[in-house]
Amino acid sequence: AVCVQHPSPPHNTTTHTLHYTSQQNSANAAMAMYLTRPWIKSALLQADWTVLPRRPAVQLIGFITDKNTTKGLPFGQVAVVSDKQHHIWAVFTQFAVQEFEAANDGIGFLTIRGAVMNLTKYQLQCTNSVSHVFVVVDSFAFVGGQQNLPFGSPLNYITDVEVQER
Repeated sequence: AVCVQHPSPPHNTTTHTLHYTSQQNSANAAMAMYLTRPWIKSALLQADWTVLPRRPAVQLIGFITDKNTTKGLPFGQVAVVSDKQHHIWAVFTQFAVQEFEAANDGIGFLTIRGAVMNLTKYQLQCTNSVSHVFVVVDSFAFVGGQQNLPFGSPLNYITDVEVQER
């Protein structure tokens, strides 16, 4: 399907200053190293979206809660995920959220901003009603590291020239 792309949602301009202990710095470095295989760009450039990387790692950068912005997307929690080089919108289905919360007693899904996870069941989709590509996540394996700031300097996939030319 051909998909016309539109700009990403507005970014939160709030600056966060966090002070980590040496133990927290070590844990943050370990989480950052977990994202060693960027996959978003290569997946978008594939001709066949039915053959995607197995269990790719992502960091959940933040949530998109504006209903006008997410209008036309499948029902679920909309977030921005990153592979350290690129970021893309992701719709976490109700099943994925419930599965996570059942397996992680006491941790609410909306509290894991900054966390690292592996996508275990997912697909790329494109709808003309929202005019961009997004990931639908049906299941994921939580690694940890919530409240981390974004690792790397992920770019919106829309700004990548190779992806634009596809």
